[in-house]
Amino acid sequence: MESQEYAIEEAVQQHHWWFNGRRRLLGDLVSRYGKGKKLGLIVDVGCGVGANSSALRPYAETIVGVDPDADAVSFCRNKSYDSVIQSSLEDFSVESLPKKADMVVAMDILEHLPNDALGIAKIVDLLTETGVAIITVPAYQFLFGFQDEVGHHYRRYDKKRLFELMHVAKLKIVDWSYFNSWLFLPIVFVRLAMRVWKPKDIRSESQLNNRWINWLLSKFFNLEIFTIVNGARYPFGISLLVVVKRDFD
Repeated sequence: MESQEYAIEEAVQQHHWWFNGRRRLLGDLVSRYGKGKKLGLIVDVGCGVGANSSALRPYAETIVGVDPDADAVSFCRNKSYDSVIQSSLEDFSVESLPKKADMVVAMDILEHLPNDALGIAKIVDLLTETGVAIITVPAYQFLFGFQDEVGHHYRRYDKKRLFELMHVAKLKIVDWSYFNSWLFLPIVFVRLAMRVWKPKDIRSESQLNNRWINWLLSKFFNLEIFTIVNGARYPFGISLLVVVKRDFD
């Protein structure tokens, strides 16, 4: 992407209901599993335009962003990261870090990897013995469609598949939930309809939005996030999250 396109993408992620809600959820999870203390090091893999940095900054002494795109790395250097490193997750070396991570954040990253098991193994390598990883992925393969194609996704996930990957990597599930559940049916309808009606000149689902739709969906999504923050766990949704740690049992 050109620098102007990164600026547009940043603006979308700062104001779009989906990204705002996901950041609120991320901030709560980081605070909860960091036990309200500042962590030594958080690594944000696949940091993209750096939208997560504002949610992470209050909870870490050092934040390192990692992204394979050179322009994204350059764009993120004016964000709240202490450093940003150009690398894919699979090729990233723990030696590039000042120390092992107390927390790794991988928000919608695994679906971009040809070998997601290798990506998870790398996350394990980056963590301290007591470290925690927060991972989100898009849910349900039957929803694979336009947005997955433009996002260069290889797959979507369900709970069984994601849990199996964590088990093989010897990661213990600390917490989990599907999310974007309240809007599940209308989103499924739109996704399936777009297989028949393919909109022209649309590069992302985020363009299917306006100020009033964004306001309304923000209210719904924020209420759902509030329930998750307060203990609700949903058995279905458009996305899936897990919080995991290394399993020494």
